[in-house]
Amino acid sequence: MSAFFIRINPLVIRLLRSRAHWPLSTKVGLLQYSGRKSGRRYETPVAWHRVGDAVVIALTERQGRNWWRNYRTPWPLSLQAGRNTIHGVAVALQPDSDAFAAWMNALLRVHPYLRPIFAVGGIRRDLTADELARLRQSSGLVVLASSDAELQRLLATPPV
Repeated sequence: MSAFFIRINPLVIRLLRSRAHWPLSTKVGLLQYSGRKSGRRYETPVAWHRVGDAVVIALTERQGRNWWRNYRTPWPLSLQAGRNTIHGVAVALQPDSDAFAAWMNALLRVHPYLRPIFAVGGIRRDLTADELARLRQSSGLVVLASSDAELQRLLATPPV
């Protein structure tokens, strides 16, 4: 994680917990989870986005961020978004999977303002093979659903 985020994350966490959370909390939430091995509780600010019935947490860089590794298989997660807390089960999509491509395309179609953040061009079009290959190398997606059954349903039928 960059030195910038190491310094700014405690400030963002305080802001998200305060009454003045509204400028950030529509797109940034407080991810709360327990470590798979340690059982220790963690929290970190993340960008979150609704795509259909799911909440998608998008990582522009997987390197330097360790929390998502807890989600290689489904695992409980809570996301404090404003004054609401979303509880559920989440899984990190394998970058080489068809599901990753489908969810990334859906995310960028529903939220086109994210395209410059992920350094992809165009508006409301599917990713090119080169863009998708680059995103598979660097980016990550974690899908959060209300239950394990709902998560399995969402993963079996990715958004179009």
